[in-house]
Amino acid sequence: MTVLVIGGSGETRQLAQGLSSCGIAAVLTLSKPMSGLSTEGADCYIGRFDSLTDFEQFAQDRNVRAILDAGHPFAAGVSVCAARFARQTGRGYLRLLRPAWRAGRHDRWTEIDTPAEALSTIPQGARVFVGTGRGSLSDLEGLDRGRTVFVRVRDAEADLPGLPGARALTELPPFTVARECALLRELRIDWMVVRNAGGDGAWPKLEAARTIGISVAMLRRPEMPGPQVSTVEEAVQWARQYRSG
Repeated sequence: MTVLVIGGSGETRQLAQGLSSCGIAAVLTLSKPMSGLSTEGADCYIGRFDSLTDFEQFAQDRNVRAILDAGHPFAAGVSVCAARFARQTGRGYLRLLRPAWRAGRHDRWTEIDTPAEALSTIPQGARVFVGTGRGSLSDLEGLDRGRTVFVRVRDAEADLPGLPGARALTELPPFTVARECALLRELRIDWMVVRNAGGDGAWPKLEAARTIGISVAMLRRPEMPGPQVSTVEEAVQWARQYRSG
C-alpha cells in the first residue's frame, strides 16, 4: 500500500523524511519542483492533478490507499479534488495545514476574502508591497492604477501578469525582520498585500509591518475540506495505519 503525498507547503520536506523514517511507502507529487527540496532517490512525480480522473489513474497505477495532503494553504483546487476522490473511492484522506497567522495588538490588518477586495481596501496614491506570489498577480489586476506597486518575485525576468505598471523586487530569502524593515522604509511602503499562509518563512515582513506601522490587506485562506491536523508529527502518526507489513 502507498500513501500519496501532495506536496507544496513548507512542511513537505519534513513530512517526506518522517514517513520514510517510519517505513511508510509514499509517493510525493509536486505541481512543479520546489526550491530547496531534493527529490533524489525519492519516489516523486512532477505534474498537476486537475480532475478526479487524474487521481483515479494515478492511484490505480501506484496502489494508493490514502492521500496525505500537504499542499500550499492556498492550493484549494487540488485539495478539494483530492478529498472528493478519497471520499468517493473509500480511501483515507488527511489535510496537513499549518496554523494561520493571527493579528496581534499592534497589527493593522484588514482581512479580505478575495484579491479583488484589495483594490477597494487600499486607497489611491498608496505605495504597496505585494507578497502573494507571482501566480496570484492576475487576480490583483488594476492595483497598479493610481498606486505605486512593488512585487516580490524570484525570477528577475518574470513578467507581472495583471500588473504591468508594477516594479519587480528580486531579493532572495532568507529574510530577516531587520532586512524587511530596511526595504520597506527605503521604498516608503504604506500598504502590504499578503496571503495568510502561516508558518515562519514569511512572518518577518509582517513583523516589519507591525514595527513600522504599515497597513496590511490580509487575504483569508479558502475553506478546506476533510479532516485536518496542524503538525507533521500528527500527520505521520495518522499515516502509520497504512504501513505495509
